Amino acid sequence: MAKLLSSDLPSLVKFVVFPVSITLFGGGALLAFFSPESIPAGWDRGFFLAGMFLGFVAHLAMYSCAYAKLKRVELNGNTLSLSNFLQDAETSLDNLQSVSGSLFMYPELVWLEFRQPTRFGNRVVFIGEYRFLAGWTLHPVVHELRNRLLTHNRNSVNGPET
Repeated sequence: MAKLLSSDLPSLVKFVVFPVSITLFGGGALLAFFSPESIPAGWDRGFFLAGMFLGFVAHLAMYSCAYAKLKRVELNGNTLSLSNFLQDAETSLDNLQSVSGSLFMYPELVWLEFRQPTRFGNRVVFIGEYRFLAGWTLHPVVHELRNRLLTHNRNSVNGPET
């Protein structure tokens, strides 16, 4: 049975929050540019346009650096199923080289590094499930995958333990 390791947050961010925020910043900038009377009274048009443009650029940069690369990850036995919500790929735990996670950040990111490239490259990033007061320690999925990786590597070298 497949176990979902990642949060559902990336799909919400990718397909709802980001498009809405870009539409608001881009639409506000276009509205202010083509309709100066839409700018609130007492506000300088140049500063308003600059603020809207900088907000638009900041959202694009944040999305392309952080959210665009997020994946959905499931563990099914010794197979990792990866998805960017448009394409899917599978890889064995044999291909997993290392697992790391973020500290003092929210949302909590988890990085998987592979020996051989997958459809999504050598490194995959996903958001772990939500935890209350998160970020003070590594996400439990990091420890779980590290333990699975150690056990799997030990069994593949020495044979299964009996």
